[in-house]
Amino acid sequence: MRRTTILIAIPLSVMWLSAGPAAARQPIREVARFVVLESLPSEMCGFPLTFEVRGRTTMKLYLRADSEPMRATSTGPIIITFSREDTGEIRRFSIPGPSFYSADGRLVRGVGPWFAFSAQGEPVIAAGNWTFDAGYPDGVGKIVEVCDLLA
Repeated sequence: MRRTTILIAIPLSVMWLSAGPAAARQPIREVARFVVLESLPSEMCGFPLTFEVRGRTTMKLYLRADSEPMRATSTGPIIITFSREDTGEIRRFSIPGPSFYSADGRLVRGVGPWFAFSAQGEPVIAAGNWTFDAGYPDGVGKIVEVCDLLA
């Protein structure tokens, strides 16, 4: 999720920088398509695991009258595929959103399934209503450990 969060934050940062006086009070809407292929360290799950993130994200930046950012939202769909390299087993998850960001572009809350890392640093799918104040999901719902799903 860390790389995914960074990739989603990049278009958001560009929107913040390009927000001029003409955009006052009008939300800025931007669509970004992306693909990320990443490997997790073998010691994380005890076996080699890669994940692919594909998506089309629609982001909206909401501005104050003086064109300063107030908040932002994003919606998917984002599809995450986990592949266990030694057995070929795969698991796929849809991450539709929405996501809610603070004025400084920090992920604050997510609704629905999420790919994140637990407080212990393990990859998880968190389904429910989550806040990310500490950098990992905290809230109400169900957390499924990815390593256990593919063990």
